[in-house]
Parts: sequence; structure tokens; C-alpha cells
Amino acid sequence: MGKKEKYKTFLQVAGLLNRRYKITPVLYGSLGLQKCIGGDFEINDIDILVPQKYLKELWPDLQKLMIELGYCLSNEHEHEFTKDGETVAFGRIKGLDNEAKVDSSKLKVESEDGARFMVLQSEDYRKAYEYCLKDGYCRAKRGAADQQKIDLIYRYLDEW
Repeated sequence: MGKKEKYKTFLQVAGLLNRRYKITPVLYGSLGLQKCIGGDFEINDIDILVPQKYLKELWPDLQKLMIELGYCLSNEHEHEFTKDGETVAFGRIKGLDNEAKVDSSKLKVESEDGARFMVLQSEDYRKAYEYCLKDGYCRAKRGAADQQKIDLIYRYLDEW
């Protein structure tokens, strides 16, 4: 699935989160970074941040929504779902505040194709990816790729 299709999938999920649960999710990860700064890099999955309660006590509701969209739970620990080789993964918005020191209350809200969602700015992504390089779990999982993204962000910021 290409970048455009991944983005359409994000908008579909975000729209359902808006309508069903009144959630304004955050477009995150490589797909969000690509929307923010452009560039040509690999986007492996669709990362969506939601309030923590949807990953804890309301997790069954989120699972139900994804199953209705034809996804199967592929990794409960990572909150990942797959469909036709495509992965949608959920994380918690508060992680931005607590770990990356990004003030999620100041994220820009956008609307597109009936979906409302929040986006990070380039400086927010720099903080988030630099945190990931310090975190042992993230570093082991994606270290080199995250460093490449940090390098892209710095080039983007320098050109600005």
C-alpha cells in the first residue's frame, strides 16, 4: 500500500474515531512526519495516538472498531492491527507530553475528508524521535531509521 492509500486509511480510521468516540486522534510516526516535512522515506505502518483510556479500559471498544473495518489484532502489546499486509498501530497521546516533552494541548488540529485530527510540527517530531533514540526499547526496534528521520528533520529545519 502506497503513501496515499495509507493516508486515506488514516483518514477513515480518524473519521470513525471522531464520530463514534469523539476522539481527535494524532497522526503520528512516519506518515505524520511525511505530511509535515515531505521527503521520500519508507512508511511501514500507520501510527495513531489516542487518549490512554482507549488503550486500557476502553481497549475492547477500539478493537471492535478495527475489527469492523476488517482488521485483525496482530500484536496486543503494541496495539497493532493488520489487514492485507497493512498495519495500523495505536499509542497514547500523553506519551508525547511525558516522554517527548511535546505539549499535546498545543497541537494543530486539521480537518480533511470528514476527519478531524491533530498534527505535530517539525520541532515536535525532532523531540519525539530524539526521545526514541534514548529509549532502549524504541532504539532496539527502530534506531537507525529514527536517526535517519532526525537527520531529515534537521535538514528541513535548516532550509526553513
